[in-house]
Amino acid sequence: MEVNDIKLAWEDGNVAKILLYKIERSTDGIVFNSIGNIAGNAGIRYQYIDSGILTIARVLHYRLGMIDNTNKITYSNIITFRNREPNEKEITKVYPNPFANRINLEIMSGKSQTINLRLVAANGYTITNSEIKIEKGNSTVTMAIPDNILSGNYVLQVITEKGSYSFKLLKK
Repeated sequence: MEVNDIKLAWEDGNVAKILLYKIERSTDGIVFNSIGNIAGNAGIRYQYIDSGILTIARVLHYRLGMIDNTNKITYSNIITFRNREPNEKEITKVYPNPFANRINLEIMSGKSQTINLRLVAANGYTITNSEIKIEKGNSTVTMAIPDNILSGNYVLQVITEKGSYSFKLLKK
């Protein structure tokens, strides 16, 4: 599974009368289009991967059309998936602010990579600099801060393969 895929998974709860599951997708939650079919088989888990779809829309809606042995179709509840903006920053959260002896970053990365973290004082002096390997997906990274730095304003610079980000922080 790739970062731009959506994995749909469900169980039928041993309902033997479902002959076919129609997987349907919508970008507006009103008009649905069939994107795949899976034959029913009582008592198993099903999954469907909608490949590369996150490059198409920010919000996607899914539902199942369940066709029983009398050809009657019943629809599941609609499940909505919200993707981050295509150009949204990789760094989703930096905390705490103000900080004491550590800074945490929440990162969403499309691939495994090494990032560079640098804490810079108001006078431009680099307080600490570190490289950290992160894995593809969501990661939380903690940067230890030396006890001997003074209270005041600092800038955290984060350099990834996708870009460079700066965050103004206050030391307690």
